[in-house]
Amino acid sequence: MGKRILLPLAAALLLTGCSSMQHIENGSSINETQPTTTAPAQTTAPPPATTAAPVTTMSPEQAVTQCSPQELLALGASLYDDACNMLAAFRGAVYPTDPARTADRPTDQAKGLLVTADSVHTPADVQAAFDALFTKDVPYKAEDYYFEADGRLYAVVPDTPADPSYVGTELTDVRVEGSRVDFTAVSYYTDPETGEELPTRTAVFSLIAEEDGWKTAALELPY
Repeated sequence: MGKRILLPLAAALLLTGCSSMQHIENGSSINETQPTTTAPAQTTAPPPATTAAPVTTMSPEQAVTQCSPQELLALGASLYDDACNMLAAFRGAVYPTDPARTADRPTDQAKGLLVTADSVHTPADVQAAFDALFTKDVPYKAEDYYFEADGRLYAVVPDTPADPSYVGTELTDVRVEGSRVDFTAVSYYTDPETGEELPTRTAVFSLIAEEDGWKTAALELPY
């Protein structure tokens, strides 16, 4: 699978239902809006309004119910790779590094590679990017995988490399409960030497609509 460098992003659910859902990814905006209709011209002037129309904001649960299964699948697919990339970053697989420049972590002498990404400079930067995509129940801490030395950020050398046989993942079986959406994630693999298809793997991918946007609640890396 081709890895992307993860840029700061926000996956925002405008809590007025799926008809005005906006997803901001890598600095670009994707809007999904329902067609609008134009009211016929008034032949007589309407009476003056005495009070402003109330503005109603849906709760996350209400907003989720406005989404069709197809819209939820599209949303899940748009966020799945971002979540995988961020989780993979915690084993040094996404942020670009310079393998020729290393340092030993002071606490246990684990070897780290210099992170060359412009978007992160401290473990706190990595944690902030992670918290923007995941709920607080996902217990990953940047300080366990990243450290500073000589004023620079280093990523601990990963224990296991990414799986070269990974091809991609398809989301199916949308299940909604309150503000939580569960998908079945079916991942596909091919032998990199023979091209032969390998057995698929199935896992659960979960999103939760929170006041500040969509967050990943459950994810198993497919590679």
